[in-house]
Amino acid sequence: MIHGDAKQSDADTILFLIDDNSCLQYFCAVISMLLENGPYNVQLVARTGELAQDIQKIFPTAQLLTGYSQETFQTSSAGLIVCCQIWWWGIASYLEEAVRRNIPVLHYDHGSLIHTSEYLLENNEYGSGYRNDVYRCSHIACWGGRGKECWVSFGVPEEKLYVTGAIHLDHLRHVSVQKKQVFEALQIPENKKIIFVYTALTGQLPHFDSAQIPYIEALESYVAKKPQYQLVVKSHPSEMLWFKSHRYGYSPSTILIANPVEDCLWPDITRISADGVVAVSDVVVSPFSSALLTPLSLNVPIVLMQYESPLVRDFTNYCKNVIKPISSAGQLAEALESLEQKRCDSSVLAKQFNHENDGNACKRFLALIDTIFTESRKGVQFYGSEEEERLLSVRRYPFLSYPYYYLIKYYLASKDADNVDLWLDSYVQKFQNPSALLKELALHYVSIWNDYPRAKRCLELYSAYKPLDFELLQLYKTIFFALSPPA
Repeated sequence: MIHGDAKQSDADTILFLIDDNSCLQYFCAVISMLLENGPYNVQLVARTGELAQDIQKIFPTAQLLTGYSQETFQTSSAGLIVCCQIWWWGIASYLEEAVRRNIPVLHYDHGSLIHTSEYLLENNEYGSGYRNDVYRCSHIACWGGRGKECWVSFGVPEEKLYVTGAIHLDHLRHVSVQKKQVFEALQIPENKKIIFVYTALTGQLPHFDSAQIPYIEALESYVAKKPQYQLVVKSHPSEMLWFKSHRYGYSPSTILIANPVEDCLWPDITRISADGVVAVSDVVVSPFSSALLTPLSLNVPIVLMQYESPLVRDFTNYCKNVIKPISSAGQLAEALESLEQKRCDSSVLAKQFNHENDGNACKRFLALIDTIFTESRKGVQFYGSEEEERLLSVRRYPFLSYPYYYLIKYYLASKDADNVDLWLDSYVQKFQNPSALLKELALHYVSIWNDYPRAKRCLELYSAYKPLDFELLQLYKTIFFALSPPA
């Protein structure tokens, strides 16, 4: 279903794919500027009907389509697609069609990409598949120079990367947060000092990370002894969406908040801009999260709940001397008190994560859109063959395993077994621990291709690096009986 009237030709239409309320917050400022000033026809695609209602409240006159489907795409005939979380909700089908029709796709960086690939690969882990999907976009807008470095480490060609800044943080430079109004909304005295907490979901949904509970308990205990402090908690959006009540029994004195436009099923919630609360907070306590860019941009001290993992170590190493990492809840009180004595200056670091941190990211993002449309009018071919792109990435980054991994995945999807074998041999020779890829291939060979000899070879190679786990032992039995001649 579509609402509103088109103003320009289809060739000048920008199609914004809005996955959820977080994505809506990301694009809100840019959409507002385009609707107010033109010169493009803007269409917004809401993934769900409920989300469409939220969008219509903010942009009542905007053209609005509902549902991610090929029919929706055909209805739009966009000249440019702008998206964020391409690896979720079936946007990949849009990307395939856009490549086929040479429609440029501008991907706005997701904040979780603030770590480099080598830290993931220490444990032979491969991160979210979205890096593979985003690779095929024609343009990727990065929040900062650090984000660009991270994309390059995953083998993405530099010519696709454009550093604009974080468009959803521009308002921090243009809107003066009134402390009095924030404290009135929270219903607390102005002489209180706010300890602001972000929670996170780590691992597979719908699990609340139990490792955070001791930190929350320690914070509530600390605040109970220090009446000058107020604890304010902003839970992860998925936590508030998946559960009808919060998963942790917070103290009645702890204030739980959600952004004004955010799905939340909890009844005991205060609706207020989280960024506005952070702006008047004395300290932010959080696990590893892209939300930390807000306090970094505002120069608010950060205490990081540090869980041992390669990507968290990458972030803490990069941010050393600015954030205060702690490895246990017992270190919280000391960390908070040390920040009372000496605050860290995050202004230089903020410019690495949010380009220049100057409030002009939206202008740069819109300038990039202008450039893309200019290229389109000149007939620029935005996409080459996927195989050529994958091979180019391997040649350009011969010491990174990600390009090899995704080239093999490409040949696997293309059912090109000979090239899978060829590049698998190269991968095994070149990189220290190929067990994750070998396991993935073995499972694929049995479940999809019924190719038992190739699966057996993968397991034999795997066993040279580590013992077969329970799943692979069962798979090996299946292969053994399939290849054994009948008695």
